[in-house]
Amino acid sequence: MFTDVFFQPYMQRALITAVLVALACGVIGVFIVLRGLSFMGAGMAHSAFAGAVLGILIGVNPIAMGLAFAIAMALGVGYTSRKGKIGEDASIGILFSFMMALAVFFIKLLPGYNTQAYGYLFGDVLNTSWDSAIMIALMGILVVTLTFLFFKEFQAITFDEEMAIAIGLPVTAIFYLMLSLMSVTIVASMTTVGAILVFALITAPAAAAHQLTHRIDVMFVLSVGFAELSTIGGLLTVSVFTQLPPGPIIVFYTVTIFFISMFVSPKRRRLRSIGK
Repeated sequence: MFTDVFFQPYMQRALITAVLVALACGVIGVFIVLRGLSFMGAGMAHSAFAGAVLGILIGVNPIAMGLAFAIAMALGVGYTSRKGKIGEDASIGILFSFMMALAVFFIKLLPGYNTQAYGYLFGDVLNTSWDSAIMIALMGILVVTLTFLFFKEFQAITFDEEMAIAIGLPVTAIFYLMLSLMSVTIVASMTTVGAILVFALITAPAAAAHQLTHRIDVMFVLSVGFAELSTIGGLLTVSVFTQLPPGPIIVFYTVTIFFISMFVSPKRRRLRSIGK
């Protein structure tokens, strides 16, 4: 029976990793969507990939090195957009290109075809080790804990940054914290769906939830639910059709849920009624 596969250690590690990654993605994804930082996710993902490849090249933990690069990207975007007086999209575009160039350069320095490096690019959750699973679990718990500890502050700078400044909140520090948590989530997710697809797992569930509600608490619940449904559904599909790669299947589910949510969205129906 196909359910027997869930008693295999590799699938148990994959499920633990995927469930915790989905939880972190669903939580931080709400603020990413509401603040309009989706493109930032793409830049951080490629930065994390460059760091992971460098880690493989020099013999340092790839997840730790990927996290360092992603946080450097986040802080670099925050600094250049605020101090350099240019838009976040321009900052992301510049640093995105630089990090991608570094990733290509590091890959060329690797001897032959390195399966570990391409696992971080396309996702390889079925080959996650227990050490990596524990590290990813800790990263996911950190993201969820800090997001809820600083929930009011994140909400303030997301919906009304000028008011947040007026009441004395350290807006810049809070923004950097949000970007850092986003970096941690992306690095954790990279092992599940890969650097190419990671921002879909972070943004699509939250965007789907945003289609269905105006309440942020409901949006959190729906976003986490959609992310969990996608990852578990993806692994269930892979357990039946063993030749399918898990990363793209998980993303397929997230995007499908988004389009379904968009078509049944009460917001969309309300706009149609206004148009009539």
